[in-house]
Amino acid sequence: MKLSTVISEDINTRYLAFIIDDESRKRLLSLITPAYENVICHHVTLKFNLSAGLTPEETAMVGQPLEISVRDIRDSGDGVQCLGVAVNGESFRPDGSFYHITHSISSNRKPSDSNKLRDVEAAFIKGIVRISGKVFLVKK
Repeated sequence: MKLSTVISEDINTRYLAFIIDDESRKRLLSLITPAYENVICHHVTLKFNLSAGLTPEETAMVGQPLEISVRDIRDSGDGVQCLGVAVNGESFRPDGSFYHITHSISSNRKPSDSNKLRDVEAAFIKGIVRISGKVFLVKK
């Protein structure tokens, strides 16, 4: 499965995302076993649909680290597993979606299907799992 390409110009067809660094990805994959065959564990979407552009605050975030902590595991039971996270202490994006990492999916599912797991019962993680990375504009 091809992961998104990190870019830094041309706002068309992009989203603002926290890209998980390699060390944090490896740690998450060792702590939380992927439930499905396609492992993603790549990013947290901060803002989708950038047709209106970025606010000055969002623009300032690009290239910067954020405080991200993994809080829970959610599984659809039919091919989608994600990790609920908090971004700077917040669990929900301004658009009402929840912050999450698509952890794994089955071959008949898409990473975006994890957006539907907002109201699925979550298994909370004991302790605090902080992850590292930086904010980038990402091309689909």
